[in-house]
Amino acid sequence: MTPTEIAEERFAEIRDAHATLDPTSDEARGLLTEALQIRQKIEKTRRAGEFPSEILHGGLLGEYLEAVGPVTQAPDSYHVLNFLTVAGLTLGRNIWVQTPEPIYPNLYGLLIGQTATTKKTTAVRLARRLLRDVAPEVVTLPGVVSTESVYDVLAVQPRTRALIVFDEFRALFSIGKRQSTGDLIPKLGSLYYCPDYDAINRREPGKETKRTTEIHEPFLSMIGNSPSGWLEGEITSGHIAGGFVNRICTVYGEGKSAIPFPPPVDQGRWSRLAASLKEVAAYWAQNPGAIGWNADAKGMYERYYKQTDAARRKQDDRTTEITGRVDEHTLKIGVILSGLERSRTMTRDALSRAILFGSYLEGAALHIFGNITASAVGRVETKIIERLRGYGGRVKKRQLQNSLNGGCRDAGEFNRAWWNLNEGGRVRQETPDGSREVWAVLV
Repeated sequence: MTPTEIAEERFAEIRDAHATLDPTSDEARGLLTEALQIRQKIEKTRRAGEFPSEILHGGLLGEYLEAVGPVTQAPDSYHVLNFLTVAGLTLGRNIWVQTPEPIYPNLYGLLIGQTATTKKTTAVRLARRLLRDVAPEVVTLPGVVSTESVYDVLAVQPRTRALIVFDEFRALFSIGKRQSTGDLIPKLGSLYYCPDYDAINRREPGKETKRTTEIHEPFLSMIGNSPSGWLEGEITSGHIAGGFVNRICTVYGEGKSAIPFPPPVDQGRWSRLAASLKEVAAYWAQNPGAIGWNADAKGMYERYYKQTDAARRKQDDRTTEITGRVDEHTLKIGVILSGLERSRTMTRDALSRAILFGSYLEGAALHIFGNITASAVGRVETKIIERLRGYGGRVKKRQLQNSLNGGCRDAGEFNRAWWNLNEGGRVRQETPDGSREVWAVLV
């Protein structure tokens, strides 16, 4: 459900309510004023690249933005995602929504932006400071070098909460390409759902037997940074088609006006924020459970999900691969925002804000990862044409693919590039009579 669709839904409610009222009454005028205000806010989100930060103000999130906003040039999008990640870690497995399996409020976040001007690292440091002040028991891993390093931390005790921080997010994909650590990304993909139990086996140096590391009820979140364009060359089609990329909440933005001498965070405001967040965490620790749905929120989510599902059925595979878990991100954010209100049901306000944020995340993911994929496939298209010319315009297709070697990450990337060129009338394939070999031909 897009921001515009949410606006139209609210307008429809106002229209129905207005029809039962005296148009000159104060109540009727109030409804029309509300509709105008909602429309003005949501129209702002339709401008390219603008983050709907005003929709997410209010409550503890608003207090956090008021605390960190004056001290850094980082855009609001960074602070919102970082705060939600920290808030989710303080809540942990004490709150969830059942769909039918539990969806917990952990997030895998990625901040994209220009080096230096967007202050990505500063934004993350502020979030980590809040996490230390509110939940010092949460383990922070400054980057990981192996699957074992993650599981060793989560195995210390049941229900361990941990935050992985990548100063350069592309390092994660670089590590995942090594043969010895090739299971890292698949395992992180599994931990995204906070399984009740998981384990890894590893061989001890100099021993024939393997040792098992078991984890029970883990809770893992992640925050990473990356300059614009740096992920290109590290993310493969497999990361996208395999579903890891769509587990990531990606935000981007431009730095705010320069602050030559940034002031320190207001300590009084910061202490009050930390104390309030501690109280929320204590409430859910003492009263854990799945949150339900009030009637308004349930109806809103049903319409949102049906519209999202209908849209996916019309999308190409790559778009779905990039954005296929936006509805899960929306639920996680809705759980966090409802939990911060100590509400035991998903509230309409929390869900509407979560849907707005989810809509932004969907567009951001397509903007960032869609461009990466397109540029990678475009390079393969160029190499296919160059190789075909080198072979005199005709060669066995299998030989052509093998000749690309490092220039093509996998068969899927080659096939997408070939399909694009074939549809554009630049290449064709032939199978001579009596032959099982497929030949690639330059048109």
